[in-house]
Amino acid sequence: METWTTIIVALIVALSTLGAAFLGNKASEKRFEKELERAKKAESSQRRWEVRNKPLRKLSDELAIMASELDVLIATGQAQSKHNFTEGSKRDIAAQKIYDKWEKYRTSGDFLKTLHLQYDVELLEAVDAIKMQYLLLFEYALEYKQLKPDERKTFMETSEEINKKIPSTQDLINKRLEEL
Repeated sequence: METWTTIIVALIVALSTLGAAFLGNKASEKRFEKELERAKKAESSQRRWEVRNKPLRKLSDELAIMASELDVLIATGQAQSKHNFTEGSKRDIAAQKIYDKWEKYRTSGDFLKTLHLQYDVELLEAVDAIKMQYLLLFEYALEYKQLKPDERKTFMETSEEINKKIPSTQDLINKRLEEL
């Protein structure tokens, strides 16, 4: 009988060991699946961030460039209208270079290309509003000398409004980047 008892005890120990190994393997598989799922989510999130990050950062840069170019252009137009320059004077030539630089930037398509990469309607509208106000200011700046007092007031108010819109639009871009 001792042999049967030994065999039964050995069989029970073997089955217990096999069951424990099976349960451990099953738990390990679940843990592996969870880790794999977590890695997939992290990779997907990272990829989405990379894909959406570049156009937003480029828009932020282009908005700053456009604003800088137009600020200089408006100031130049305003200066040209305030003073009488002789044809070919140094200031007249410098102003023409600034106008040429703006035209080159405007026609290069960099800003529009960046704008067309965007998917956020709110952001597109904010940037378009800034661009349109700058163009209005430019028109006013060219005729600054002939502007009536209320038009000059509009010029100044629009200028201040743009100076507030740019940081808020940049902040909106940053929020979109954080949401990624």
